[in-house]
Amino acid sequence: MIESIRTWYNTAFTQEKYNLYTQEVKDHAGEAPLFHLAETPVFVPIEFKEKLLKACDDLIDTIIQPDFIKNSEKAIPPELRFANDPGYSPMMVFDFGVCINEAGELVPQLIEMQGFPSLYCFQIAQSDACRKAFDLPDHFNNFIDITHDEYIALLKKIILADADPAEVILLDYKPEEQKR
Repeated sequence: MIESIRTWYNTAFTQEKYNLYTQEVKDHAGEAPLFHLAETPVFVPIEFKEKLLKACDDLIDTIIQPDFIKNSEKAIPPELRFANDPGYSPMMVFDFGVCINEAGELVPQLIEMQGFPSLYCFQIAQSDACRKAFDLPDHFNNFIDITHDEYIALLKKIILADADPAEVILLDYKPEEQKR
């Protein structure tokens, strides 16, 4: 999406770099993912980043409304409820499609939203592997207003709290049906 960095990246891309990238992800995660890793990151210009952040803010403003929460209660089957549910997810993932509006501008369109932490850990592995394999410029990163180390510290605070890491697991619903 940023033409200059896209051209630079495409010119520098090699199969060897991609192989290093996929091996780094595998090494970090302890196994290869069962899904294809994209050959390229998306280089988002600041203007589109601002549109994405505004869309996220609008979605969050909607889902924290008491009526939304109340009306959503019936969507959760009783067998999927769990003890000590705080009533909200401390983590949200918004998946956006990039669309073109009537004025020919790129706009984000929500595909789905999820609230699970395992993806956040994968994002670190993928980002670190991509940076290492493709030698991305330092000013390009996947974190918004937070450093790599601050991101990891925040994840630890949310996921672990005061628990011993050896006593904590990240488990998806129906894990046998999930691609890892």
